Amino acid sequence: MTQPPAHGDDPPRGSQQGTAPAEDAVHAPAHHGEVPEGTPEHLQRRIDAMRQAQNPADSDSPSLAYALGLFMTLGLSFVGTLVTAVLIGVWLAKRTGQEYWVIIMLGIGLVSAVGVAWRMLQPLLKGK
Repeated sequence: MTQPPAHGDDPPRGSQQGTAPAEDAVHAPAHHGEVPEGTPEHLQRRIDAMRQAQNPADSDSPSLAYALGLFMTLGLSFVGTLVTAVLIGVWLAKRTGQEYWVIIMLGIGLVSAVGVAWRMLQPLLKGK
């Protein structure tokens, strides 16, 4: 009668006791981002194209989705800053009874929104 192996001595799943899967150059695990050496040229080109599609910021002409995402982020940041400032102005106007707070906060909101947009566009204007 044989004893079952201790917990640390368990064989890997899918293998028989005492055998290990053979590792060769074809089946060796590649590190993240690496392509095995024996990859044919046409597969290499496809892999490079897929990587380029996954990271559109590195290409010369960004995809439509990347451009829309950039403009949506810029627009929401601009509008969000402006609306927040105006809402604070409305709140101040109701609390104090002075309507000029809305105009003052609108001006502060515009300046802040332009500053946010400028900081967001700086990496693109500098060419990374």
